[in-house]
Amino acid sequence: MKSFKEELAELKMWISESYESKRETDWVKQQLADKPLVLYGGGTIGSWAVYFLRHYGINVTCFCDKNKTGVHGETKLPVVSPQSLLTDYSDANIIISSTIYVNEIRRDLHRLGITQERLFSRSFINFQYMTPEAFEFHLCGYERAYNLFNDDVSRQTLLGRIKCCLTPFPLMQPPFTTYSPELQYFDPEIITLSQDEIFADGGMYVGDTAEQFYKLSHGNYSHYYGFEPDKHNYAAANKTLAGKPNMTLISNGLWNCETRLGFTDGPVGTSRLNETDGNIVDVTSLDLYFSDKASPTFIKMDIEGAEFEALRGAERIIREHKPKLAICVYHKPEDVYTLPELAKSYRDDYKFYLRHYSNTSFETVLYAV
Repeated sequence: MKSFKEELAELKMWISESYESKRETDWVKQQLADKPLVLYGGGTIGSWAVYFLRHYGINVTCFCDKNKTGVHGETKLPVVSPQSLLTDYSDANIIISSTIYVNEIRRDLHRLGITQERLFSRSFINFQYMTPEAFEFHLCGYERAYNLFNDDVSRQTLLGRIKCCLTPFPLMQPPFTTYSPELQYFDPEIITLSQDEIFADGGMYVGDTAEQFYKLSHGNYSHYYGFEPDKHNYAAANKTLAGKPNMTLISNGLWNCETRLGFTDGPVGTSRLNETDGNIVDVTSLDLYFSDKASPTFIKMDIEGAEFEALRGAERIIREHKPKLAICVYHKPEDVYTLPELAKSYRDDYKFYLRHYSNTSFETVLYAV
């Protein structure tokens, strides 16, 4: 495979010679012109959409959410109810900024009498677009990661993420191999489960990864520990996993120490820790939690941008035991290089792989084995 600089030069040449980028961006503007614009769903994707649209001179009027109203924390835009789309925003275009509940949202809006012509899905634009200045800031890190990965599939996956960042194509599918979502965190070419597995699941959500772990291990494992600070997700996981043996569910988030942090209780899959505001939740580190228990043999993290701090909190476990790692690296532009570099600073005998599990730019996983 070519060097990173050679691959990047070809990619930049393709972008500079392509008329599609400007044509498609102009098409987006044309579709949204002269009407108020509402984003349905105020989670991480909605925040990225505001950033992207503002970059291209497209103003967002407000967010819509059926569960809450008020002011959106990150963008300070109003959050209105679905009924307001009929009364106060009857001529607005609506972008559904959700990854999971697109069909449900469409059904709800159709029941309200909102016509299909007003609705656009989140795939209408590429929310991962990055300004050239921001990309240059990360360029050296991306090159280091390219040279750190153990196979060409990983390097192609990284190049695919870069292409997504540099090309604001609406409706663009990520140009890299997509693996089955059922294999996320458990790629059989990389991960082998043992009958003595102790699995630490950071970002347990509603127990979906735990169910997959139980299925793939055929119920033969030592113990499962799930960490989830969102009280609604934690309650749902308890119901989902009731009756399964050797499972401990912990209503804490993961961080680099034991403390209390702000917590943004967002829509499905977007709740996340922050150090400034939101609800207050308890967090712990893996090193501290497992100080009097057998250490994990496998650590998974999908914790909405807190992965770096949580890995810092697992330094002892990683140095002494070298657990398998499956860590999401799509929440922050730098995660794809800072997370493997941090793990390598603890154990220089890790091999690193990158795989992707969706038809959007989300769900990219770093493996270390």
